[in-house]
Amino acid sequence: MTASILRALKNAGAGPQKPQGRRQDDIVLPVSAKMDSGETFKGSTIASHGNGRFAVQSSRRSVKCSGTYDLRDRRPTVILPVKCSDGRTGKIEVTRAPDLMSAWGKVKLSDGSTGRLTVGSVRTPL
Repeated sequence: MTASILRALKNAGAGPQKPQGRRQDDIVLPVSAKMDSGETFKGSTIASHGNGRFAVQSSRRSVKCSGTYDLRDRRPTVILPVKCSDGRTGKIEVTRAPDLMSAWGKVKLSDGSTGRLTVGSVRTPL
């Protein structure tokens, strides 16, 4: 395309979209956590070519928490490090469903706060 056509498309809002950091074959699942304090976090996890990453945002503040994980690790229960924008760090103990498309677990942050986490559409065992 010529520069003038690209400029016109951009001005009209129909220009080529910037990549959003995801590929077509990525697997994206919703993540939610409810802390014992009542604070909730919502976000997503993205699985892509052997690597995984997750990011959530708090309902109360502009706090964001994120981390990464290795998709090749097939253990049913894994512990993932988490880092938050307000300086808190912590660990999430995640138990994955056999299909690896959902999970549940416990969150513990460095300020002593704890909570429960779900990934995908999950029904935790009784």
